[in-house]
Amino acid sequence: MTSWRKLMVLYNRSPGDDAGLERAMILARRHKAELILAETVPSGTGADPRLLDAQRLHLRRFAAGLRHEGIAATSLVLHGDAATQVVREINRRQIDLLLVSPERGSGWWPFAAEDPARALVRECPCPV
Repeated sequence: MTSWRKLMVLYNRSPGDDAGLERAMILARRHKAELILAETVPSGTGADPRLLDAQRLHLRRFAAGLRHEGIAATSLVLHGDAATQVVREINRRQIDLLLVSPERGSGWWPFAAEDPARALVRECPCPV
């Protein structure tokens, strides 16, 4: 059986993200793994800094709730090209498994120049 030490889940509060998060929580508990909640914000969106602060706060609070449940959880908001930033963090943090929503076309992804899900599968150094 494969043992995962570090998991990352992309959580943009889009339809279907809850299913990926639930799977990540189950795996984190089962393997006593660290869980990193990551949200991606594409560059050039003109996102209001207050909105970005609210996103960071939401993720931090969510991670704190998971820690209260016994899951070692942290959070981060990544800016820029989703696939590039996620792969960079996976390499930097030595992530063992990336979990993404089973839903396609959620959040801002349909508006990206390249399908980020396809780019992630192609470029990711760990299983997706």
